[in-house]
Amino acid sequence: MPTHNRLATLKGAVESVHKQTFRDLELIIVDDGSTDGTASWAAGADASLIKIPAPGRGAAAARNRALQTATGEFIAFLDDDDRWRPAYLAAQVAQLDAHPEAQVSIAGHVEVHASGATSQPLLKPAYAYSSELAWMLAECPIHTLSAAVCRRTAFERVGLLDESLRIVHDLEWYVRVIQAGGKFVSTPEVLVEHAVPGGLVTRHRDWFYEERKVRQQCTSISARERDVIGIARELFFARTSLANGDAAFAFARAITGFAKGPRVAASMIAQRLRQRRQFAKMEETQ
Repeated sequence: MPTHNRLATLKGAVESVHKQTFRDLELIIVDDGSTDGTASWAAGADASLIKIPAPGRGAAAARNRALQTATGEFIAFLDDDDRWRPAYLAAQVAQLDAHPEAQVSIAGHVEVHASGATSQPLLKPAYAYSSELAWMLAECPIHTLSAAVCRRTAFERVGLLDESLRIVHDLEWYVRVIQAGGKFVSTPEVLVEHAVPGGLVTRHRDWFYEERKVRQQCTSISARERDVIGIARELFFARTSLANGDAAFAFARAITGFAKGPRVAASMIAQRLRQRRQFAKMEETQ
């Protein structure tokens, strides 16, 4: 659990770990230079505490420090403003035990907004992608590392998180797992409460350029797949930028997306609108 000056939300996250029905665990908190009393509080929180000697290197570095300290068979991540529901670890471990061929298990999550309202994200693909890798790069259906439990052997196989990436180190690691032949399984039950908006929403331009760098380094996808992935991401960042009040960047992303393939772009938008209508009807009937 990496943290930096979020003691108020950290307490809730740690409490959610202590409420897990699965108890064979160790909790490692990595303090990335907090100045709000985090270190003194965490010392009495029934957790191992790591203080980064050179703070400010980012979440990937913090998580790698924890990975190098952890002794368990499975590695579970939790952001300091997210929470697990009590059955989370038990369900994730059961999935990985039932699927020994899988390296990562993903649980369902709800998004908790600043107002306290919750919403469920749309995770169905908006296009018929040609491979799991293409879907991962186009939509990254794993919205938060807080919903991922990984085998330790997966890190031994493909390496630690890339510390040069401040935002998309999780996506880049998933890509490496897939390229190495790794498998993902899912626990559809909603077991994670993910806080939004987070830093990504206010840093959407940095997010866009860092993610594009990762895609450019992925040489195993075809030119056609690259175009489809590019369209999906341009449209995504158009929506994200507009929601954050950055109309100029939103317009640029939308124009670029449609220029890459107007039919594909229109198809993606139409499919996502259909999914939203269907999802809204389902919620009305519940």
